[in-house]
Amino acid sequence: MFLKKFFNKKSDRRDAMIEIIDNQLKDNDPEGITRVFEDLINRGYDETVVKEMFSAVFEGEIYKLNNGRNKEFDREFYLNALKAIK
Repeated sequence: MFLKKFFNKKSDRRDAMIEIIDNQLKDNDPEGITRVFEDLINRGYDETVVKEMFSAVFEGEIYKLNNGRNKEFDREFYLNALKAIK
């Protein structure tokens, strides 16, 4: 799996990240995330792998917040970064 090199499979952090992505997909927040997810699934990506890729992008955005690079979560940038996954 995509994030195995970063997280232990049973990692609480990994599970929390997947839960965040599940909630974003359920709520379609940011608007359009569900469409991007479905597009990747239709291209043949495994659902778990897509969620892990989304988690990696999300963590990058959290990193920027924690290190003062951003003052607030940039939904537009985040969604565009997800769309860039090929």
